[in-house]
Amino acid sequence: MDRLVEEVFEQYQNRYENEVSALMSQQNITEEEARDQTFNLMKNTYRKALTNVFTENVLWINALKDSPVLQSIKKTVDSAIQTEDFDSEEAWKYAVNKRKFLFEAVIEGYNPPELSQE
Repeated sequence: MDRLVEEVFEQYQNRYENEVSALMSQQNITEEEARDQTFNLMKNTYRKALTNVFTENVLWINALKDSPVLQSIKKTVDSAIQTEDFDSEEAWKYAVNKRKFLFEAVIEGYNPPELSQE
């Protein structure tokens, strides 16, 4: 969840900084007070953005469940945990690296990207 919160904060960083600066100049308050006030004012915005990001990620994860690539890698993860005594993170890194050819096959199914029009 931390990654999602960080993504939301990053998305609104410029607005947050502008609001803090505006409060400091308008109300003659310290930066800490301006940061606290701005954070409290933006909590609703952060919450809405976080629910959107969370929903997008959950839908994406749910769609991956049926992916043959994920299913193949998951079998390798399970095997690494059972036979090699890997922890979960080690097993996922190992399995993705071992099955990287699956990603190559996915990429091969696509056309090269178009050049941007500048």
